[in-house]
Amino acid sequence: GSCTPRTGRIRLNLQLGLLPPQYLEYVLVHEMTHLWASGHGAEFQRRMTQYLPDWRRLRRELNRYTTG
Repeated sequence: GSCTPRTGRIRLNLQLGLLPPQYLEYVLVHEMTHLWASGHGAEFQRRMTQYLPDWRRLRRELNRYTTG
């Protein structure tokens, strides 16, 4: 996915629809978090943990899908 904070536009890869729904949720929360926090620093990580406490596990699992 990608996010353009200036416009509030979030784009998603349609192939996410082929995966279990928790990965779509992770990507949506990830991209929405960029509306408040640029980059992936401490503020981004704090907000991710606030809204999706197991986001690190989901990221690892999703990366396994995408890297084969």
